[in-house]
Order: sequence, then structure tokens, then C-alpha cells
Amino acid sequence: MDPERLTMCGDQVLLRVEARPDMAGLLHIPDGSMETSMGVGVVLAVGPGAWERTRIGTDTAGKPIYADTAKRRLPDVKVGDRVALLWPHLKNMCVAGDLSVVAEKDLWGVLEG
Repeated sequence: MDPERLTMCGDQVLLRVEARPDMAGLLHIPDGSMETSMGVGVVLAVGPGAWERTRIGTDTAGKPIYADTAKRRLPDVKVGDRVALLWPHLKNMCVAGDLSVVAEKDLWGVLEG
């Protein structure tokens, strides 16, 4: 897959995984101990952003009803950023090899330096 030719949708982010918390050297760390482990990746592609939502009322059960507006929320990350994220999100969204697709909301933040 060529990341340069890929256009992401909505708030989706394509990452190349740099650090995986389930491997320490040649030792495999079991899943149970990784519920709050952090992964690190480099952003290869970013979608145009998620549609903003506005609350328009409630249904008969009292649950809120939302509608998309005509505006997009611009993404906070850009191609080339090193980002940190919770490992279970990264583990479940593997595309091919070391590439993963995650929602921008699942990122913890951009790593400096």
C-alpha cells in the first residue's frame, strides 16, 4: 500500500507504528498487562476532519438526537507528526504490517522532538 496515494475519510489517521508495548526486546508481554499501554506512531495520512454535530432534541426515551452541520472540525495532527495513543486502539486497527488506521479522537497527543 502506498500511503501517498491514500485519501483518508473523516477524522481517520493512517499511522506507521514505531513503538509497540507488547514487545520488549524479544519477550512478548501478555495482553492483560497492556490495558493502559501506550503506542507511538508517525502520521502518514490524515482525513479532512469530522463533521461538527449539534444537538437537535431528544427522542421518546430521553436520549439526545444529533445532526451533522455543514462544517468540519479541522484535524489537530498533520502528516509527519509523531503521536502517542492507547495500545488497544492501535492493536485492533492494523491494516498491513506496521500500518494502522485510527480515529483522531483515539490519539493522546503529538510528541515533541
